[in-house]
Amino acid sequence: MVQNPLTGDVEGILYSEQIDERVLKDNIITQVINNDYDYIIIMDLQNNTAKAFTNDGLYRPIQTDDAAGYVEHYIRRSYVGDDLEEFVAKNKWDHVQKILEKQDKYELYFYVNERGKGTRYKKGTYSYPNGDHRYIVFSRSDNNEAIEDQKRVNMRLKQALEESARATEAKTDIFARMSHDLRTPMNAIVGMASLGADEAVDEECKHYFEKINTSGNYLLGLINDILDMNRLESDKVVLNEEVVDSALFLQDALTIMQPLIDQRQIKFALDCAERKVDYVYCDVVRTRQIYINFLSNAVKFSPPGSVVQWVCRDLEVRDGRIYYEMKFVDQGCGMSQEFLKHVFEPFEQEQNPYSSENSSTGLGLAITKNLVHLMGGDVSVESELGKGSTFTLHLNHRIAKEADLTGKPLHKDYASLQGKHVLVAEDHPLNLEIEEKLLIKQGMEVTQAKDGEKAVAIFRQSPPYTFDAILMDVRMPVMNGLEAARAIRALDRADAKTVPIIAATANAFDEDRNASKEAGMNAHLSKPIVPGELYQTLQNLMKQKD
Repeated sequence: MVQNPLTGDVEGILYSEQIDERVLKDNIITQVINNDYDYIIIMDLQNNTAKAFTNDGLYRPIQTDDAAGYVEHYIRRSYVGDDLEEFVAKNKWDHVQKILEKQDKYELYFYVNERGKGTRYKKGTYSYPNGDHRYIVFSRSDNNEAIEDQKRVNMRLKQALEESARATEAKTDIFARMSHDLRTPMNAIVGMASLGADEAVDEECKHYFEKINTSGNYLLGLINDILDMNRLESDKVVLNEEVVDSALFLQDALTIMQPLIDQRQIKFALDCAERKVDYVYCDVVRTRQIYINFLSNAVKFSPPGSVVQWVCRDLEVRDGRIYYEMKFVDQGCGMSQEFLKHVFEPFEQEQNPYSSENSSTGLGLAITKNLVHLMGGDVSVESELGKGSTFTLHLNHRIAKEADLTGKPLHKDYASLQGKHVLVAEDHPLNLEIEEKLLIKQGMEVTQAKDGEKAVAIFRQSPPYTFDAILMDVRMPVMNGLEAARAIRALDRADAKTVPIIAATANAFDEDRNASKEAGMNAHLSKPIVPGELYQTLQNLMKQKD
């Protein structure tokens, strides 16, 4: 402003200019520089024009009166992917505006073919600048480094998983070896004690053998519990279903329990109402383990002369499955309400007058609950200290037909085994002696082989059908039992495919059973060998062969 010398008036000039666009341009350039964008495009929705700002900070107007068409043209020229039309639709203005009505920004990730750089991974973002819906701002930034970072992370994760798998495999191998190394001497202890008790003439001597056998089986139970718990926690347990007669299956479990019931002088009652289904598919070993765990606890923690009940009820048939309930009821020491909160936790055992007499690892119920859940069932308990306990089990099995039946009940009539010839492959002298004595006890003839290679040679050199069965250890020098079984099955002779081969081994895990089956073996018995189970298995397989 100045004073006019002619009039003395103070005069000035006032002018104005539109700076909104300049301010917007400056803001956009700042964003480009500060955020490492490839470029930012400002699209004027009213005029359908567009302006671009590159990452070198330059303003480069796009000569187009069809901004939407330009965007589609650019996408079709540079986009890399099989879903081009779908991606084009995602960038239509009407679609973008609908998204921005609900959220502040709309982000897309995609690959483009960039001149001089090849295929790059990009991030595109649509937004309204400062809430002004007249304009849409599209920014594109390079996300290739993030992808490379993710690849490096994925590679590290893959390496970690591989290392974890190797560690798990090593742990599994350690436990397999531990199982084998622990079960091998236990087989000798339990086997010799059992033979000694059977052959002892002196009652006092017989009593000593029975005590050794009882203690050996107790120690074996502890070993099994520890190994089972580890495998359940590692998700290594696999269910192997076979068809059983459900009523006879219960009787088999009761037969196993009868010696303990008699020893404890327990009044036992099995209460099974009319069954809705006769035959089911189940994992025989694991299901029996569940029943035995509940029954043995009920018997062990009950005073002599008290009653233990096993109540079984079929509830319903649904979707080809039978749903049933079992109650294991005892009049024993019971449990406190406080301990009931922890009864299914590993290593938990309440201190009461019976706990010192029946000490254990405290793993039995934890293992049982895990097995029940693995089978899709549930278990609960009611108990009162000093009055007894009731464990309630709910399980379900697939329904089978009698024609599918593969298992046979345990019984003690093994007359059909007399005169049968069995080839026994076993490298441990004491185990070999036990197995030979068990077989001879039932009138069978035995041929020995100290390793798998000798077993194959003896079988190959014998006339066809010399052997009625083969009892095969797995871990042996020179040639292991799995290799020997495969070699025998591969022989070009009539009986090579049909002779029953039974794994008799200290390898007791599910993968061991599967490995035996894959090698061509018909059955898998875990050491220590249970005489009745050995005789029954031989009898069943020989009948099937005949």
